[in-house]
Amino acid sequence: MLRCVMLAKWFSLSDPQLEENLKDRLSFRRFAGLRSRQERPMRRPSWFPARLREAGLDKTLFTLANKHLEASGVAW
Repeated sequence: MLRCVMLAKWFSLSDPQLEENLKDRLSFRRFAGLRSRQERPMRRPSWFPARLREAGLDKTLFTLANKHLEASGVAW
């Protein structure tokens, strides 16, 4: 679920747009850990990003993820 939140944040996607991209884009599916075309993406509860913010974890997690991607040569 965290990976889905990250994709939505990075690409400025609403929940319906994220779901559509998870259906259509192999790169999104791989990043989110969805293995087969038949596997349905888990619907992201609207409270999840809010809880990350409340706990102060949103910026920390995104910073760590971006550092990891930069170190891997994947950052854009």
